[in-house]
Amino acid sequence: MTSAEMVLERPARAAPQSLRVSFVWALAGNVCYAAAQWAAIVLLARRSDPATVGRFALALAIVSPILMLTNLQLRTVQATDTGGRYRLGHYVALRLMGTAVFLLAVAAAARAGGYDAPTVALLAAVALMKAAESFSDAIYGRLHAQERLDRIAQSQILKAVLSVVAMTGVIVWTGSSTAAIAVLAPVFWLTLLTFDLTLVAGHWLPLWDPARLGELVRISLPLGFTLLLVSVNANLPRYFLQHHRGVAEVGVFSALAYVTVSANLLVMALGQAVAPRMAQAAVTDLKTYLRLSARMFALAAAVGGAGVLVAVLAGRPLLGLLYGANYARESRLFVWLMFSGLVSLLASAAGYSLTSARLFRPQFPILLVVCAVTAAGCAWLVPGRGVQGAALAQAAGYAVQLGACLAYLAFAFRGGLWGAPRPRVSP
Repeated sequence: MTSAEMVLERPARAAPQSLRVSFVWALAGNVCYAAAQWAAIVLLARRSDPATVGRFALALAIVSPILMLTNLQLRTVQATDTGGRYRLGHYVALRLMGTAVFLLAVAAAARAGGYDAPTVALLAAVALMKAAESFSDAIYGRLHAQERLDRIAQSQILKAVLSVVAMTGVIVWTGSSTAAIAVLAPVFWLTLLTFDLTLVAGHWLPLWDPARLGELVRISLPLGFTLLLVSVNANLPRYFLQHHRGVAEVGVFSALAYVTVSANLLVMALGQAVAPRMAQAAVTDLKTYLRLSARMFALAAAVGGAGVLVAVLAGRPLLGLLYGANYARESRLFVWLMFSGLVSLLASAAGYSLTSARLFRPQFPILLVVCAVTAAGCAWLVPGRGVQGAALAQAAGYAVQLGACLAYLAFAFRGGLWGAPRPRVSP
């Protein structure tokens, strides 16, 4: 296909929204989506025991790293593809292949892990849900590149509402936590087929172009491995807790840690809103790039600091309100987890700064060191200190990530990796 034909077939780009509007929509979508996930945790915590919450968290901890690798962070590649070299069909084709590998890998992990029947059932349910989510993510990447975060948010809000309604109805009707989790998969697939595909009607069919797909794999594979390590690092405490202390403590850790995940919404929303503009500014306008990056760091510090303050002043009543009396006793642990969350938010802001400048390759060795630090901390602290040791180990890992990302950004700046004109900032 000639370049002229590709231009003719590419749909007209909608006018980008203002940064403020994009941020508000991204925040609304992420808040509703995360609120639905949090509601699932709260529902399970109140209607079942910590072991059930732990099995669900363990299923997510097994599935998520595999998904991060096979997804190759294609949404970020799409959003920062300022030259428009690849079409949506190329991303869809690569996502189809990645999802097939993902499902086979989850099946192999379930077989090799020797898990009990309830955990295997939850693994299957979560994998099917995440498969639908990965296809929606490919569509989101196209919309993200066009700075149409409003449409992405609408999809997220729809999924959130349907998920909460479906889960609540099933658990009230059947009393089964497993059935309530299993219903999420059909909800996600239904939203994908009836809503998400309409956002890019006529342009989502896969394009099987081996040369272009090979280029995409080479570009995105470092990001896939990077996100694999991000997910592994986030879930290492769960692996060690399950091995040394059992699934009940995994449930306690996951329920409390999810509050810190929710605190990440503001940073995530701003990162998604500014990513296309930061990618362009990294090539043409260093001052704008640094200003947008500084906004993310300031927001991360403010949100993380507020979270620590809330945990210190009102941790016990907040946990009692959310999860019940069994969790309210863990208020001291909650403070440590919120401190770990503060460090993770700052590290996340640094990661967005690297990714927006398409500095993909250095992130893998950084995350490799971070995982090693977190794993060493867990191996040392979890056997004796349990959940508190897991929180301390995770905070240490995030601190290393933050320091390494800032150091590389300083190195890249001083080394002349920014400047206009610049042919590429590439892996």
